[in-house]
Amino acid sequence: SQVGKSAAGAQQTGSHDLGPDPSLLIVDDDAPFLRRLARAMESRGFVVELAGSVAEGIAKAKEAAPAYAVVDLRLGDGTGLDVIEAIRERRSDTRIIVLTGYGNIATAVTAVKLGALDYLAKPADADDVYLALTQRPGEKRRSRRTRCRPTGSAGSISSGFTRAAREMFRKPHGG
Repeated sequence: SQVGKSAAGAQQTGSHDLGPDPSLLIVDDDAPFLRRLARAMESRGFVVELAGSVAEGIAKAKEAAPAYAVVDLRLGDGTGLDVIEAIRERRSDTRIIVLTGYGNIATAVTAVKLGALDYLAKPADADDVYLALTQRPGEKRRSRRTRCRPTGSAGSISSGFTRAAREMFRKPHGG
């Protein structure tokens, strides 16, 4: 897919400062959604790189690990978790959001263990993606409309990933 880059002077909307590095990698194999989200994020001040596959996402992450990433979990050539791993190998501070139409607790746990900050259901609204990317620690999430509601016995995380849930996910499970 083509690389989309915003102009250096892109107007930033919203109340959050993107910091000195507004680079954003969006990995999704749904081309129309990818283009729409890229335009929306560029209008909010991000400098966007696009990838339409796991292989392309990994290559872009190796080329220049972004400050922000939005990664679809299920892609035609594999799982977005591999892209998250590639980003984390090069940059530990990337703010990563996972998008998926398939919500389940095991995948959510894996995504958080690999360093995803949030897990949103597709089709995700650009405002929710922006808020998830720019939300600071301790800041209450303003919209829950697109949050994936994982099912399973761990009902406490069906309302989202709290600090306590994140800690639970990071603890090694007995065995």
